[in-house]
Amino acid sequence: MGLHSLHRRAARRAASARAAVVLVVVLAPLPIAAELHDGPPPIRVNVDGRSVLVDDASSFGQVIKASELRARTGKLFDVEGVVLDPRFDPGVILLNDAEAPRTTELEPEDAITVVDGTDETEGTRRETERLAGRSPGNPQYTLATSKVMQITTVGRLSGKVVSVRYRTLGKAQAPPAVALTFDDGPWPDTTLRVLQILERMHV
Repeated sequence: MGLHSLHRRAARRAASARAAVVLVVVLAPLPIAAELHDGPPPIRVNVDGRSVLVDDASSFGQVIKASELRARTGKLFDVEGVVLDPRFDPGVILLNDAEAPRTTELEPEDAITVVDGTDETEGTRRETERLAGRSPGNPQYTLATSKVMQITTVGRLSGKVVSVRYRTLGKAQAPPAVALTFDDGPWPDTTLRVLQILERMHV
């Protein structure tokens, strides 16, 4: 092989080596650029009336925790205002007006709403009892007596009395008598004197 051929071969090798170096230099920045590439942009969601930006991979539960959302618990009261159940209605946090698993991945424009529990008072029930014998009505107006039904309204859970009323049953019977009433105050002295006079007169 001549000297001229050896020079040409050496020149080709040198050119290949330079091309390889250039290729390495050109390709080397590509992985670095890939690592520096921006991720997906955040999404906008509505959190209890506020528009906020969250990571595109955020879940329903993650936003609840990050926003420190908590529904107020509603209580159950008896007819006198005493608490029967402090956790009667725990409230709820909704996603797009519906209950959803906390692992649900959020979509743009999703709405998270806090619905507080409501306070309530127990209901009532009626208890009826037919009283024995005959009972008078209002003696200020009549001496008639009749059979009477006692109607008591009580708390459905507590049983506490709300009201008591009476309803006459059947026909009333009035005796041949008259009722006298004394508007005495009452006063410490006059009430006793009136009673003494009535007793002396066998009234």
